Amino acid sequence: MVQHPPHLPPPACRVDTYHRLQNLRWIVFIFAAAFLSGIAAALVTVAWIAPTFVPNDYYNTNRDLKNNNRPDPLLVRQVKQRIIDVYDKRQKTDKVLYGQKARVVQAGLLSSDGWAVAFYPLYVLGEEKNWETVDYQGVLYGITKAIYDPISRLLYFKLSGQGFRVMSFGNSASLTDENLWTIGSDWGGKEVVLGELTAIDSQKIYPIWRMQSFATISFGASAGEFVFGAQGESFGIVDERAQIIPAWLIGSQIGSLLEKQIVFYHGVPWRGYIIDGVNKDGVWTSLTGFYVSDVGSLAKADMVNRGDVILKINGQSVSSQNVAEQISSAPEEFKVVVWRKGKEVELVVKKVVVK
Repeated sequence: MVQHPPHLPPPACRVDTYHRLQNLRWIVFIFAAAFLSGIAAALVTVAWIAPTFVPNDYYNTNRDLKNNNRPDPLLVRQVKQRIIDVYDKRQKTDKVLYGQKARVVQAGLLSSDGWAVAFYPLYVLGEEKNWETVDYQGVLYGITKAIYDPISRLLYFKLSGQGFRVMSFGNSASLTDENLWTIGSDWGGKEVVLGELTAIDSQKIYPIWRMQSFATISFGASAGEFVFGAQGESFGIVDERAQIIPAWLIGSQIGSLLEKQIVFYHGVPWRGYIIDGVNKDGVWTSLTGFYVSDVGSLAKADMVNRGDVILKINGQSVSSQNVAEQISSAPEEFKVVVWRKGKEVELVVKKVVVK
């Protein structure tokens, strides 16, 4: 047996064995690379497919936008010129800095000489003396006069300035779920989603000139914000119940606000509720109208009486959605069709200042 000389280094492996080991390393490397590539491809595929299986509710509750349609930036900029923010001067720090808690409410401009309106249910007489307003450019204005409507809980106030751009109002009949948006406290435009129509308690008696039902916002708007349409027209202000106080109600007050610096309701003194039919002597008659339970004065044969059902106002059918607006927009003298003792009767009535 041949022994290896002790003064020489240890014998190396055979040349063919060395090449086999080198090839084995490359094989392991190739398998590892293929494995990692397969995992990466699988992850990409899952990421591509998975969103199609996510429920729609996920997007409706976790995204700011329903259709991912932001309003036109130019339109937002134009509307911002018709919106102001109200701040409480008592909340300043170091007499110059406003924190988030200092913001009172958002208001919309109604006239070029500075009348504005805001939804503000917590108003205390004289509170506006502690406020100042800021437009989108950071210009400050004081408040010289305030008028509160406790029925709609809208606060009208006049700014110490001139030459303001005023907002336009949309027709409530064209209020749909498409392209509705608002301007938040950060002055950014955001999409909102229209909710269900909500009606007042059908068991209670209400004046005919007051709202019988409200459009609502289900997502995207906060109390006090104005809701705008695709052309920048305002449909009203959102209240604390996500109900929209309609623009037509604000518009009906502008005339008296500018002329006499007061707000009042001009209509008829009837009180009652919306009905869907009449059951008389066991016979059901289907009809939609406003049942009059109180006329507010001594009734005559040629006037609306207690027990009448208002079916039409100036030729338009009555419903919970439109009856208050119909009364508000009617001229001083207008026609009504009533259901009385099983017959339709047409009458002419006059509007008065109602309380």
